[in-house]
Amino acid sequence: MTTEPATPAAAVPAARWTAAGTVLQSAGLVTCGAGAILMAAAAGHVMTEQSFGPGGAAGGSIELASDVVGVGAALAVICFAAAFAPWSWARLTGLAAGSATSGIAALILIGARTDDRYISGIDVSLGTGGWLLLAASALALTGVTLTLAGLAGPASSRPEAADDRVSGKAVASLVLGICGFLVVPLAAVAAGLGLVALREVPPGRDGRGLGIAGLVLGLVAQAAWGLGLLAGALLVQP
Repeated sequence: MTTEPATPAAAVPAARWTAAGTVLQSAGLVTCGAGAILMAAAAGHVMTEQSFGPGGAAGGSIELASDVVGVGAALAVICFAAAFAPWSWARLTGLAAGSATSGIAALILIGARTDDRYISGIDVSLGTGGWLLLAASALALTGVTLTLAGLAGPASSRPEAADDRVSGKAVASLVLGICGFLVVPLAAVAAGLGLVALREVPPGRDGRGLGIAGLVLGLVAQAAWGLGLLAGALLVQP
């Protein structure tokens, strides 16, 4: 009679987290895709409008060009495909697409609110397209947050490797974390890579500190970009 080897107690919570994390990642990427669809749906609608100034000068309204439909559709396809793909690189690609969706929607709206045709000192209000863009940006940002939460998890319990090679993902996370302050989607990817590196690199192994640094930089950059652009899209005036 043979006896099956006992499963280490630490492996059970890790397995449960992996399953829950996968669901959370998929939910987050689907949310990002929904944000991209909202951005595409804003095409042809009035984004911003302002009462005409004295003598009828300036003012008016601005509609969102139809070109955004293709951009939104492409980003939505990437997010939805990544939500159900089994590869980690696909999840990171979807994460970048979700972050790009949030940033693009907010930047379009900021540009519309500060257009030269508007008069300074007269309030610019949001039209249907503007509210759709604002919702798209917020929804995609929420999806990015959910996806990152799903990528987190307990560190590997594997014994330290015989070699002293530093984790490539940790190094990439640090580099992208620095670049993320200049390019919005790179911040989310840096945070995602940092989380993956921390799950794969056991405590005490070289490279874990780099992963933590990349994670922190990515999170800070993503939060600064996401919240800053959302605030600008909602509050900026000409």
